[in-house]
Order: sequence, then structure tokens, then C-alpha cells
Amino acid sequence: MKLKIISVVLLLVFYNSYAQVGINTETPLTTLDVTAKNPSGTGTNVEGMLIPRIDRQKAQSMAAIPVSTLIYISNATTGSAAGSAVNIDTVGYYFYNGTVWVKLDTNIYNVDGSLAGNRVVSQNANTLSFTGTAVNAFSIDGSTFSVNAAANRVGIGTNNPSTVFEVVGGHGGEMRVSSGTGNSRWGFETRDNTGPGGSDVLNITNRSDANNVRAMTFASNGNAYIGGGLVNDQGANYALITVDNVNSNVKIGDTPNGGADMKLVVNPGNSTTSGAGIQVTQGDVYVQNSKYGIILKSPNGSCRRVTMNDLGVLTTSAVITCP
Repeated sequence: MKLKIISVVLLLVFYNSYAQVGINTETPLTTLDVTAKNPSGTGTNVEGMLIPRIDRQKAQSMAAIPVSTLIYISNATTGSAAGSAVNIDTVGYYFYNGTVWVKLDTNIYNVDGSLAGNRVVSQNANTLSFTGTAVNAFSIDGSTFSVNAAANRVGIGTNNPSTVFEVVGGHGGEMRVSSGTGNSRWGFETRDNTGPGGSDVLNITNRSDANNVRAMTFASNGNAYIGGGLVNDQGANYALITVDNVNSNVKIGDTPNGGADMKLVVNPGNSTTSGAGIQVTQGDVYVQNSKYGIILKSPNGSCRRVTMNDLGVLTTSAVITCP
């Protein structure tokens, strides 16, 4: 009996002196130092420490819980995910943060989270792959960028692309591919501005600012404008060639909206100097139907048609309505 009392006294003196407790060690290094009895070898004895195992209802019912209390939820179907147990949805380790139980397993595959600062992933020679089967399997900011893994599609501006690659944008430019920056860049873009033939569908251009010069423009009404410095979608500088789908004709240098009755309209410009509107460097100009010819306009504004009879004599018809 005396020996037991002496042992207890010595233990208390040791504890009070060092405020440290050791299990399986006489020299604890921390407040509580649990050392494995057999830290190596092939022994079958179980080493470790068991955290109290309780169900969710018990964790939800406890009161006056000290901060940092650690438990293991062995059954997450009892009680409800509310109150202090709002985060308890699966079995696992939880600690108490003063308000609720917090799951220790916080990897991105099981719970949501927020970055506390900028992060950089250095892949080096390693690859990073994502696999999925959902419509919106991977996305950035909702529909800013979305991958439809179910149909192998990519969407920008939509989280459910209907084609292999779909871009949905607003007024002022839906998609742009450019060779660089500044006014000397070349590329193509889709736009939604009001142009000479309605809203533009596709522009091939050498600039992308407010006064860009188009090399080619395809409009929503089916018209196509090629070259000529079409400025700011308004046709201030006429296109070299306009394919007018609305009037079923082709215009060279003419206003995009003029010459509806003509299949080919040529306007070399408003210059007063002499010069040919059409020049054939090599080859013939052929009028197949004999009832047609060349219409000329006189200084007084009247028009006559020049044709040829079977004897090769050129004749002019009566005054006709000018085109």
C-alpha cells in the first residue's frame, strides 16, 4: 500500500514538473506523447489511437463543446444536417470550430472551397487531364467557357453548345481571331453591328478598331462585300465587288444598295477624268441575244440601244427608258 502511494506521488510530481504525459515512453516530447509499442517489424499487434466514434445525432445533440474537439462520425444518417451538424453528410473525421462541426477531409473532390490567394500549378513534364460525361462537365464562370463531355462539344457564352464549337456573344463582336494588336493586324471576326447589308455575319479585316478596313464582309441578308475599304460597316467607301443577294446582281465599285435592275453594275468612281469603266485586256465581250445590245446615254439624258443587223450594220433603237 505504501509503495502504491509513493508511486502515485512520484507520478504527480513528474506531471506537475513537466506538464507532459507519455504513453509507451518515459520522455514525452509534447503535452501528450503516444509512442507505438512496436514501431517497426512484422508484428501483428495494432498500433494507433482511436478517436471517439459517434453518430450524427449524438454530435448534433452535444452542448458546450470545446473548440478543436475531434470526433469520428460512424453513422451520418441519424439526426439531420442542421445546426452544428450542418456539414455532417458522410462518415469521417470532424472537428468543432466553435459553431459547427467541420469535416477534416477538405480536398476538392468531396467539398467546395474558396482560394485564399493566387495559386500556380507547375506541371513540368506531367499531364493534367479531366474526364466526364455531363453536358456541363467543366466550366468557367457559368457559361463563359463550358465543355460538353456528353457530346464532345465546347461552348463560349453557352453551357450547352449545339455544335462541336459554338460561340454565343452580344453586340460588338462575338468572336475574333487576330494576328496581333494595333491597326496593322489581320484576322477575321463575327460581329453584330449594323452594316450595309444588315448585321455582319463574318468579317475578314486588317484592323479591328472602330474604322476597320474590311477585306471581305458577309452580311446576314446574304450579301458579300469584297475589298475597297468598307469603313465602319456603313459603306462610306464602296466595296470593290458587291455580291447582292437581295437584288440578285453583282456590283463593282457601286453603292451596296444601288442598281437593283442590273445584273452587273460598274462604277469606277466620281472622277471627271476620262477613262473606261470596264477594260478587257484580252478576250471579247459577247452579247448572245440579238435583241439586246449596248445602251448609251446622251448628254440630254436620253438612252438608246445600239444593236447590229444581219449585214453587220450598227443601228440605234428609239429612245428607251434609261436603266
